[in-house]
Amino acid sequence: MQDSSQHLEKLVAERHADVAKRYDELLNSLAKNNQDQVNSANSALFEALEQLGAVVARGDWPDWLADLHHHTRNYRTNHKNGLATWVAHLKSIIRYGPEIQEHVWFSGPANPTPKIDVDEIIQGARSQFKIDELFDRVVETLRSLAACDELDSAKAIADLQEVILIMQKARKGSFTGQVGTWQFVRRFMPNLISAYIKRSAISGPAIEAFEQTANELDVNLGEAKDQIAERLIGAARDGFKTAASDNITAVDIQALSDLSS
Repeated sequence: MQDSSQHLEKLVAERHADVAKRYDELLNSLAKNNQDQVNSANSALFEALEQLGAVVARGDWPDWLADLHHHTRNYRTNHKNGLATWVAHLKSIIRYGPEIQEHVWFSGPANPTPKIDVDEIIQGARSQFKIDELFDRVVETLRSLAACDELDSAKAIADLQEVILIMQKARKGSFTGQVGTWQFVRRFMPNLISAYIKRSAISGPAIEAFEQTANELDVNLGEAKDQIAERLIGAARDGFKTAASDNITAVDIQALSDLSS
């Protein structure tokens, strides 16, 4: 009986880890604005969710599993090509990062193996490099751009408002989600600015404020990722391990490396 229980715990942990990996890959594909990659990554996440759901009684599915299963299935069957669809899909899934990372399926042993405190490492880097503060500053610059008289396109204003909402959600989400969201915004904004906003005495300072803050966020995110990776490696060398339920794959070195490419 114990062997059967251990086998189930291992199977659930492995499939949970695969969901976390596929979730990060979907965020990364959304950030790169590549339709084929988005479709492929979404299908891979949907299939990983199906595999996890197959070994967990439907009544025991956490909300994040049921919701992500719904959103990825809906996108898979009903999506249309285009940036607006990606933005909507990103908004629908981005808040689930912390829930995936933090979910515990089974209680641990009475004397657990010492573990890496992943949350502490990540939060320390986020705080040191002022990632949340920079997200707030980017949002303020986007609001200034949206208020410029030179921006007379209803579509451009709507796009900016969507980006602001995404940034605000990412501000409260996981670090991996922040990285993926920022890469999406970083690629999207230059196209929007060049297409809809003419530099002038009014809009110029707002554009420059965005670019300056964006450059600072680029640097700080890179340094934060390097620090997190370095500390994870150091902790691993010291003999610490993560329990399967900690799901380090959502923030591991490979994921951070993938998001920076």
